[in-house]
Amino acid sequence: MLRAAAGIAGVILLLRVIDLSRALRALRDTDLPLVVGGTALTAAGIVCTVAGWGVALRGMGHRIGWSRLTHWYLESLFLGHIAPSGAAGDALRVVQAGRVAGWGAGLASLAASRLANTLGMALFGVVGALLLYSTAGAAVLVGAVIFAVAMILCWVLAFRLELLTRSGPSRLARVSRVVTRSLAPMAEALGRLRRARRLQAACLLIGAAGWAVNLLALQAFAAAVGIHTAWTVLAVAAPVSLVAATIPLGIRGIGVREGALVGMLAYLGVDSGRAAALAILLDLQLVPFALLGGALLGRPLARSGRRQALRAGDPGSAPGQPERLRGAMETGQLQDGEARRLDVGAPPGVHDERPHTGPGTHPQGNGGAVDAQRGGVAAARSGRGAAGDQRAVGHADGG
Repeated sequence: MLRAAAGIAGVILLLRVIDLSRALRALRDTDLPLVVGGTALTAAGIVCTVAGWGVALRGMGHRIGWSRLTHWYLESLFLGHIAPSGAAGDALRVVQAGRVAGWGAGLASLAASRLANTLGMALFGVVGALLLYSTAGAAVLVGAVIFAVAMILCWVLAFRLELLTRSGPSRLARVSRVVTRSLAPMAEALGRLRRARRLQAACLLIGAAGWAVNLLALQAFAAAVGIHTAWTVLAVAAPVSLVAATIPLGIRGIGVREGALVGMLAYLGVDSGRAAALAILLDLQLVPFALLGGALLGRPLARSGRRQALRAGDPGSAPGQPERLRGAMETGQLQDGEARRLDVGAPPGVHDERPHTGPGTHPQGNGGAVDAQRGGVAAARSGRGAAGDQRAVGHADGG
């Protein structure tokens, strides 16, 4: 409740500060081709994020298919949009990767890819603050440098975690033995990536490239609402907005994130109304991909529901199935294996492994046919044996 109240308060404050009529006009006059271009660049940024995640997993010794990683990432976007916190999407990525590679590698790969992306964002922010020094001032440059140094330290400490956990509790006197043992799988996975120097460097480069693509997407969305500014302005303003969104105020940072972006852009000389329109567009930036992830996440659930309905013999799931089954069996249009599969409610694609005795037969009627065949074979064998005995007797009499 407190987070919801904080988010609502942030939105109300934002609406009182900005020129709402100008923001609505900017949204009404949005350049749709530029929005489409920004969405395409966002998709390219998602590809870079998935690539960085996959490279991190490969550096830890786990080769997971790219299509599977893409599905997991899109599903995490959907969950992050419908949950009160975006961390729910990250938790889904850890769970999905952990099922294949172990929870230590799942958590370590998420941490490595996140750190690489954030470090790339921080370095672009420093470059942007340097180029905007005359406009933004020393305070913005100092803030950008502090943020970049903090992310570099996090990167170094993350890959030194294995050495700290192996040194034992004596080096970590303030950390309990249980916590040290809990971090060991994650630290070991990060240690494997640290020893794979090329893949570690590739993870960093992909993170920087992904943020460069995202900056191009932000510039396309900004131009769509009439903000024609250099990429350096967005390189400085976007990190402030994303860091503010991590503050535990509001639901998913709504209100706080938009207020920080609008305030920073206004400080750098952008009209507040158009900046608010840009903030709304950026809130909707990932919605198409989140909806795609929801569709992917719902497919296994739908298949599971159909299978359970078939196993339970739900008439609503397959109306008239018993009647169709009997009619097809009577006319000889249904194979024996298909009859068994439909009769027991097995899901489509699961074939009966018992021998088929021909069309038009029922599983319960196959026993007589099989017994008759077996009897014929036995009779033939006994007949051949009797004939052989008679020949043997004839030879003996003739001798």
